[in-house]
Amino acid sequence: MGIKRYELNKAQWEHTRILLPRKASDLGRMGPDNRLFVKECLWVL
Repeated sequence: MGIKRYELNKAQWEHTRILLPRKASDLGRMGPDNRLFVKECLWVL
């Protein structure tokens, strides 16, 4: 099974990852990375 149309491949994620920094000062729990969040946003779109 390959990558679905709403998923980012490794190269695309590396370019996108730097635009979504994690901040320790944010309230609430932080995930290990934002990839799942981006994947779900693309799925909805």
